[in-house]
Amino acid sequence: MRTLSLGILLLAVSCAPPPDHVSPSYPSLDQVRSGDTPEQVTEMLGKTTSRENGWWWIAGIRYSTDYQVWNYKGVGRVIFYRGSRTVVASEADPYESGDGGDDLM
Repeated sequence: MRTLSLGILLLAVSCAPPPDHVSPSYPSLDQVRSGDTPEQVTEMLGKTTSRENGWWWIAGIRYSTDYQVWNYKGVGRVIFYRGSRTVVASEADPYESGDGGDDLM
């Protein structure tokens, strides 16, 4: 009986999902506001280092292709909702490498 209980416990643990990813928390970029347009962001920050669709962690557990992330090397990221083409968030990250795709909205 004890062996059966141990077997069931091991099976339950092995079938458990992996722990949720907890993404780092970043402060917002001072000059970028929610609702800003791509044109406004370009006027404030200049040309992006790179752009990529979907690589933004929401609630620390997943990413969604409903968003486009503009990466600025040494500055951070600006996240747009692709449906409305407006800023939903920004992340000040002086360690941003600027690597990424070059997908367009």
